[in-house]
Amino acid sequence: MIGSVLFLALAVAVFAYFAWAIRYHFVSTRMPMAMRIVSVLAAAALLTGIIAILRSPPDNGRLALAAVGVLAALGVFHAAVRATHGHGLTLAFDPVAPPRIAGSGPYRWVRHPFYLSYILFWAALLIAAPVWLLAALTFALVLFYVNSALIEERTILASPQAESYRAATRSAGFLCPKLTLIRGQR
Repeated sequence: MIGSVLFLALAVAVFAYFAWAIRYHFVSTRMPMAMRIVSVLAAAALLTGIIAILRSPPDNGRLALAAVGVLAALGVFHAAVRATHGHGLTLAFDPVAPPRIAGSGPYRWVRHPFYLSYILFWAALLIAAPVWLLAALTFALVLFYVNSALIEERTILASPQAESYRAATRSAGFLCPKLTLIRGQR
């Protein structure tokens, strides 16, 4: 039981950091409706995961693996926050293009590290609590993240930042590093 409690404390703390960013890191003037839906789905997914973990016998191996995933999500998220501090990024589904393109931190490898961190988090929670409802909610969230990333890319490519962004797409993968970077080639 102690492993479950420790894992849940870690997961809730990371989720709270994600929530903090919605309020204090991103600068949208209003929360788009699709972002409200994502927020509700995310809260439902977290609650589902918490209930599933507390109701099932602890599997410390699974919880340890999930904790590694949550810590990876935290690392990517925090690096993305640091790399974009003061950049004026907007919330998901906000139609405003960013005033500049981030190119440091995780953005050197991945064009959408915030979405990558969320996907890592939900995948980790699903490892800890493999229940069908959480799997369905995770799938829905991933669809929202990918859709939002595609919308953001179209918005940026129609903005004055288009050429900078095209340059970034040559070296950074969509949601995971390009294989050429992994092999050390450019």
